[in-house]
Amino acid sequence: MKYSAILLALCGTLMYGVQKTPIHYYSNDVQQNQALQEVTKTRQDLLYEVAGVKFPKQKDPREGLYALINLGIVLTPSLGSSSMLGIETGYDFIFGKHHSLRIFGFFDRTNYGAFGDLEFDVNKPNTMQIYRGGFSAEYRIYATRYIGFRMRLGSLGSYSFSRTDGAAIPTLTTKRSKWFYPTFAFGPIFVYGKHHELFVGYDLLDYEKERGMSVNYLKYSYKFH
Repeated sequence: MKYSAILLALCGTLMYGVQKTPIHYYSNDVQQNQALQEVTKTRQDLLYEVAGVKFPKQKDPREGLYALINLGIVLTPSLGSSSMLGIETGYDFIFGKHHSLRIFGFFDRTNYGAFGDLEFDVNKPNTMQIYRGGFSAEYRIYATRYIGFRMRLGSLGSYSFSRTDGAAIPTLTTKRSKWFYPTFAFGPIFVYGKHHELFVGYDLLDYEKERGMSVNYLKYSYKFH
């Protein structure tokens, strides 16, 4: 009896020792696949480099030639609000996805009246027109794909200002400038999709001590890329 108990205990110990505790591995298949893809891409890039195979650098899809049209509202203290219509075309350089440098040519017209009103009657009181054209540069920084900030300091080209006062027989005032003239602008921009952009800021079009500043505070742009 004594030997039977010892034998049973010994068999139980051996059976317990033979049992294996299952080990469970928990892994994220998505992360593993991404890691494998990166390793494969790095290995393939190294093989291409050893073989002397070079591929052109992929540029940001926003970079390149563009053209756009502008519709804006201009405020002149002595006149009130005016309309602004313009076109612009140039090249947009993108640096690090968040920084942009635009080099562009432009032409715009500010008119005290409707956007399409091309008439300027020098015998009519309280009228105004501003024509601007030339080349300019603008720096932009984007916080997100939808929100950014623009800054423009000056332009090379020509500028024309015409204005009549409020007298019964109005007096015509004109001013023209060539080469460098101020187009100081800064403020936030809101981007929607590939084509739509809204600027809400400060864009100085003209300044004279007596009549005050003509400033574009709101401008919508439709961009062709």
